[in-house]
Amino acid sequence: MFLLVVLLFIFILLYILFIIDYFLNDRSKRSKAIIIAIPLAIVLGFVGWQVASANHYFIRSTDLSEQTVAGLRLNQIISDHQLSEIGTYQKNDQPDGFIYDFDDLWIKTDTVQRITSFSTSWGLEEIEEGDSINKVKTIYGDNYYTYKEMCLGEAYVFVDRDVDWEMTVWTQDEKVRYVWVSIM
Repeated sequence: MFLLVVLLFIFILLYILFIIDYFLNDRSKRSKAIIIAIPLAIVLGFVGWQVASANHYFIRSTDLSEQTVAGLRLNQIISDHQLSEIGTYQKNDQPDGFIYDFDDLWIKTDTVQRITSFSTSWGLEEIEEGDSINKVKTIYGDNYYTYKEMCLGEAYVFVDRDVDWEMTVWTQDEKVRYVWVSIM
């Protein structure tokens, strides 16, 4: 919404400058090009900054290849025996696989039982619920983007392009609440 307001303001400014130019009878092509170029450059710069700051294509890769929850990692094929060792769970059928619900741990698999994502408030080996976001940044670095979502808090997203994984750390009041790791 804020972006729309800024863009609208800049375009109104552009038209005001055109009107001023028209009434002053300065009809040279160079002055009109400058009048158009300045607001256009501002708009393009602002839009480019918005896209680059909130998009995983424009951040550096972070090594996430060692991320595990309860000894399990993405792309691992799991058995019912391995799942029962974690605890009791409810198996839910999905169109493209299954979700195993362990109350505070959700493991999503494809149809051949290959883990495609997990979400937990248990945390990972290095971080757990209640840790500060500064600890997360110390462990994983500054290569992330953020966004906010109602009722979930602020998300810090780290991307590993080598293995095509993405880790989202959900925080509330600068403290870790949930961690979600998935295949991109």
